Amino acid sequence: MGSASLAMALAALLGGTARAAEITLCPGVVFQGADVGLTPVERRLVCGDPENEGWREIPRAQARRFLEAFLEKRGRLHPVFIEEGAGLRVDPGPVTDIARLEGENLPPGIDLTKKRKVRGTPLTPAALDRVKAHLVRELENRGYACPSVEMSADADSATVRARFPGGLVSNADPIEQPDLPGVDPGIFRRFEAFERGKPLDRRLLDLTSRRVVAEALFLNSYYDVSCATDGARIVHRVGAAPPRIVRIGIGVDTQGSRASARAGTTLASAGARARPRRR
Repeated sequence: MGSASLAMALAALLGGTARAAEITLCPGVVFQGADVGLTPVERRLVCGDPENEGWREIPRAQARRFLEAFLEKRGRLHPVFIEEGAGLRVDPGPVTDIARLEGENLPPGIDLTKKRKVRGTPLTPAALDRVKAHLVRELENRGYACPSVEMSADADSATVRARFPGGLVSNADPIEQPDLPGVDPGIFRRFEAFERGKPLDRRLLDLTSRRVVAEALFLNSYYDVSCATDGARIVHRVGAAPPRIVRIGIGVDTQGSRASARAGTTLASAGARARPRRR
């Protein structure tokens, strides 16, 4: 069989297979190949909503833009759209998996190529967000209080790129201490897992907060880090817990040879426990 005849045979075979796998999403929109699993809301945005007058009919160009976004969210980055009269035939194409990770201007100790559980997963906007969140966290652990990371991807090579434009390293000092009634702000220093004057490490701030909450006198604890042109501002915020210590006393009547018990609640607050004892 000649090359031309072989090409025609393959085209006919593929065409027959595609037609057999056609899925009518709605009148005027036909999918060719696998069902991509559009949600009911996405279907209404593409096909229209008969119960909503403003969305009963969707222009073909608008339906195509919606489909491009929905397919991109699923890692299908090479769809093919064929206009047939007033309708639209869609070949969603294969899912593109991440093949390579590249980082630019990252500080020593951060190697994006060693990031696990990323390569081989679909190249989607959500995947880029996860990589960005990971890098932001790593930078926060190395003294960059408010890092910014620029993400991009190349669909043809399935490469994800991250660029760190740089920034100033901030120290864990000064820190604005909590202002709680009856509580000496200095008591929170004994919970600190970080060293003041050393580069900021978000992990140590989180560890300090867990230590504070473990004391059972405080409902919550976290460090609010914000940035401005003059540097980072670190505020320690703490919520005091209500009193909840119960004291039970037992007494014995030696004359009547009987025992009695008394139970009462002692109101113990964070301030009462935190204040130093008098000798």
